[in-house]
Amino acid sequence: MRFIKSLFKLRLKMDLAFRVDVFFNFFTQLVYLIGILLLFRVIYLNVSEIGGFTLGDVYVLLGTYFILIEVYNMTFRGGILSLPETVKGGNLEIYLLKPVNTIAFIL
Repeated sequence: MRFIKSLFKLRLKMDLAFRVDVFFNFFTQLVYLIGILLLFRVIYLNVSEIGGFTLGDVYVLLGTYFILIEVYNMTFRGGILSLPETVKGGNLEIYLLKPVNTIAFIL
């Protein structure tokens, strides 16, 4: 858990280096979330439940999904996904030779 917390802090510091990008990313995610919530609201105007799921159940499911996606993006985005390209490009030794924690540096 401590490792995940340190990855989260590191990703937050890296993201806050570009504050305007963070603002626009937050804004687009907010618009996307509102759009999804409105979509399901419109769908549930005509029916009370779909497959046993009420509107509240769908909101809980969507909230859980968005929280998990954001935690994943804050901890592993970029590092794990770019690891194969780092190995193929021959740049892994650059990370291995630096006097820092390699796992945290790559991620």
